[in-house]
Amino acid sequence: AEIEIQHRQLVIAYREESALKSALDKYEEVSIKSFDTAWAIVEGRFEILRDFCGGIATVFANTASVESDFSILGWEKDKFRLSITDLSLEGIMHCKQYDVLSLLV
Repeated sequence: AEIEIQHRQLVIAYREESALKSALDKYEEVSIKSFDTAWAIVEGRFEILRDFCGGIATVFANTASVESDFSILGWEKDKFRLSITDLSLEGIMHCKQYDVLSLLV
């Protein structure tokens, strides 16, 4: 619930705060982008939303790290899951992280 509230507050802030809107709109033009620099724009606001987005936006860097993460989760892509698309597989991985993400509140 708090994540939804903070998302709603961010949308409202974007609409009503011209400085924030301008900074976020301008951010698209920045050549070096990172998660932390993007969230720095809101100056410590919406921290629960930021943590949630950081949790679900994690991108695996390479095959070795993916295999490591699967091992940590105790899960593997077996012969029945070989046809799962990457998006579906990502959804499964996020579901596996639910307990950890639910502790962010």
